[in-house]
Amino acid sequence: MVKKVLFVVLALLPTVLVWSMVAELNRQTDRVLPAIRHVETLNTKFFGADRIRLEGFIGDIEVVYDDTHTIFIEGEKYIAHTKLDMAAFESTSIEYRQEGDVAVLKWAPPKNFGGTVGFNGKIVLPKKVHELDVEVREGSLSVTGGISSLIITTGTTDVTVNDHEGNLVVDVLEGNVTLKNIKPDQVLKVNVEKGGTEYHGTIAKRSEFRSASGDLTLILPSDTICMLDMDVQIGRVESDFELQNRVTRPGQVVNQNSIPDGYLQGSGRFDIPDDKLTIKVVSGNLFIKEAETN
Repeated sequence: MVKKVLFVVLALLPTVLVWSMVAELNRQTDRVLPAIRHVETLNTKFFGADRIRLEGFIGDIEVVYDDTHTIFIEGEKYIAHTKLDMAAFESTSIEYRQEGDVAVLKWAPPKNFGGTVGFNGKIVLPKKVHELDVEVREGSLSVTGGISSLIITTGTTDVTVNDHEGNLVVDVLEGNVTLKNIKPDQVLKVNVEKGGTEYHGTIAKRSEFRSASGDLTLILPSDTICMLDMDVQIGRVESDFELQNRVTRPGQVVNQNSIPDGYLQGSGRFDIPDDKLTIKVVSGNLFIKEAETN
């Protein structure tokens, strides 16, 4: 019996070795080749305007506001690719143009280039700009201290906005979104296709949060009251606030996942709300929390 088992093991040994070699070959094939990086300092400045648009940026971008009339770019330009293509690196630049009262800064990498030429650094803008429109295709974006309208459009990008006052529109294809100490005006729209969203702040006259895939957390003042249009298709709902339908029949049980025409009511508020909050979650959990008071 022992001889028979030993014979079977020896017979299978070449097969095992072959499959082991195939697995190792596949593992090496799937391995991402290391990117060759070259970095150079990029410091420049441009004239400001009432409205500013940043187009097509790639990299880790930090936007701050200051008492200035000029746009300052401070950071590093980099190339990430399997080979060092200095022609592609050197041909990439920031293109500047003026369209009426809009100053447009466009990140212009070479066409048909398989690698990435991006910018990591800080963009300093005039504090009194009326509107900022930012597009980041890949990387991360941080915006702090705005007091005007802010529009953000991104690809695969994590987004952070801190201490913002004014209209806010955020549209993210993939990435986590964190919005803290936000005081919107008339418009607040946040749409995330894939990723988690966390919002700390007050609501606007018209507030809208949409999440296709990812958890949504809203941290609102305890006295918040507003009309509510809410639908969570797949996921649970947890709320510190009372959520109720506008019209409820006697004995009707409120479906916490779907309130198409109702109220969100904070503590000590019994007035008729004028603001409206729309929440649409396809797949993800919804958490509505009361902000801690200092």
